[in-house]
Amino acid sequence: MNSQAMRGLVTSVTRVSPTVSKIQVRLSFGLKYFPGQSIWISPLSERLIGGGLTGFYHLCGCPETALRTNQYEFLAETNPLLGLIRGLGIVKVGDFLKVEGPIGAFWPLSARPEQNLVWVASPAKLGPFLACVQSQNFQRIRPKNIVLLVEMHSEETFSFREIFESRGVKVVHWGKVSDLLKSDWVRLDFRNSRFFISTEKPLLRELWSLLINEKQVSNDQILHEEKVLNHARENSNMRIAPAALTFRD
Repeated sequence: MNSQAMRGLVTSVTRVSPTVSKIQVRLSFGLKYFPGQSIWISPLSERLIGGGLTGFYHLCGCPETALRTNQYEFLAETNPLLGLIRGLGIVKVGDFLKVEGPIGAFWPLSARPEQNLVWVASPAKLGPFLACVQSQNFQRIRPKNIVLLVEMHSEETFSFREIFESRGVKVVHWGKVSDLLKSDWVRLDFRNSRFFISTEKPLLRELWSLLINEKQVSNDQILHEEKVLNHARENSNMRIAPAALTFRD
């Protein structure tokens, strides 16, 4: 699947929590993507803060529905006091964005049949998992046991819990994920689990150290978006699809 560049019209901006917004754009032509892939956003309006390239955002809607309706959704971090969206400022309905993608292959179902899946996310980076559970093929190919751990602040509400639980994913969202993994609150067979981590870098480093050094989880059991995006940058002219999923540091 080759990356494309196109113009996107913002059709909806919805605050889903104090620190997260969901943005919907209508693209100039259809974009076929897999759950776990991202887009690169650049603002086209001079009114938006932080012009130029602004970074990756996770597509979070159902891939099949998006292709049919030409409406694409992604999550973005919001400043709770100023209402500014990370990299895009005060983006609103009617604005145009430059959209490039799809990029990466963070496929959250890449595990052996006997393995448990542990998804770890911060609220603004739930996109890969949201797109996955809403995909039409999810129930057919999913492993039996999936646990989603979400790093939440006490004042936040988890808007997407019903979506995950209705599809059989056990959701735990309380405090720090690292504290959860150290406690008996979440009982995990660490040696028989595959971990998919979609968080900001400081939390990613903390979790990586915890899993590798304290829980004796092997490198091959952990996949995080930085691995995938670094691989995508190094191989920008390559076709990136869910079949190529094993990356090493």
